[in-house]
Amino acid sequence: MNYGGENYGVPRDLFARFKMGIFYGLDFCVMAIGGGLTWYLNHFFPVSQWINMLVFDFLSVINVCFLIVHTNGGKRNYMVLLLYLRIKVGRIKRRFKPITCTQGGNN
Repeated sequence: MNYGGENYGVPRDLFARFKMGIFYGLDFCVMAIGGGLTWYLNHFFPVSQWINMLVFDFLSVINVCFLIVHTNGGKRNYMVLLLYLRIKVGRIKRRFKPITCTQGGNN
């Protein structure tokens, strides 16, 4: 049976992520936040420390690239970092019941 390339318009994935080239939409957000923070923090360097400013810019670009790279398990490093921080915040917000001492009758 030859169906002749019939296309029924079924989407390939209902939860498809926005992708442009090799980057996803969240990757663009991470790059924009990293670039914006680098630009903002560059104002704190005086003009006489231009070498330090260039080193800071270079290290910031490396840091943003590291956050975008895939890690073991197929997740990106910024996703792993957010997952780790979410788990830690959940531990911080725990509340424990206070221990109450009751006097026994053996005095």
